Amino acid sequence: MNDRLANQILSYRSRLSCLDRDDHRPLWEDRPPLRFTALVAEARDLTAQLEDMAGRQSAPITGTTRQKKAKRRQLEDELFKVGRTFFVYCEDHGQLGQGAGFDLPRSAWLEFRDEALQGRARLLSDGLQALIDDPARAPGAAEYGIDPTMLDGLNAVADAFRAVMSAPRGAIAIRAALTSLLPARSRAVKAKFTQLESLIDQFGITPEGRAFIAVYRRSRQVLDRGKGGKRRKKGEVETETEARAEARETEAPAAESGAGGDGEANGGGGTAS
Repeated sequence: MNDRLANQILSYRSRLSCLDRDDHRPLWEDRPPLRFTALVAEARDLTAQLEDMAGRQSAPITGTTRQKKAKRRQLEDELFKVGRTFFVYCEDHGQLGQGAGFDLPRSAWLEFRDEALQGRARLLSDGLQALIDDPARAPGAAEYGIDPTMLDGLNAVADAFRAVMSAPRGAIAIRAALTSLLPARSRAVKAKFTQLESLIDQFGITPEGRAFIAVYRRSRQVLDRGKGGKRRKKGEVETETEARAEARETEAPAAESGAGGDGEANGGGGTAS
């Protein structure tokens, strides 16, 4: 999530919190224009969706990569151990052709691609299963440690790696998809708040309503959570300036009526759009 989007979400949350204040909600909820109440609900839902999407888009993928590496290492170790056992059995019983593919040093298993490693695991599993299922060979194989316990251990490790084998690529694909969807979702939230704010001035017929509007205008501004003004774009500075001007214009009549001093601090540092 970039700084601009993070600031926008903070601004939307700040506006919703302002609307939800105990002294503000009675001024607008289910009061004419009734469309305003519906727009608040829609803006709240869209903001939650945007925040969830942005959070998933910015979630780290290093965890899935580390998990995959750990599971692969376990499978490499298991193939080295069980593969050499299978080879020794085959060598002792004149079946070198069947066991030759598993007479490999540990370093050799590191060179296999993921799919090839899984393929070797299946071949080895099939070889062990054939020995265990053969009544004539099963007792002799058991003397080498080739038994259902060894087979189950190999299959469990192979299954665990298979489950996470494509996880990093999947996480990257999901992030790319979310990245492409975020701009449109962000525009939808901004448009909804624009609609909402086009109606809010209708609540300014009383001193309390004008004070509420003034506080709401200021709530659109948030402290920049990024790396400071150098990262702020021109459009964002203009938006903040406009917000300040609107707040002053709205506060003026409230001050004349004696209701302007609400005691809230101006957030001032960040951007709202």
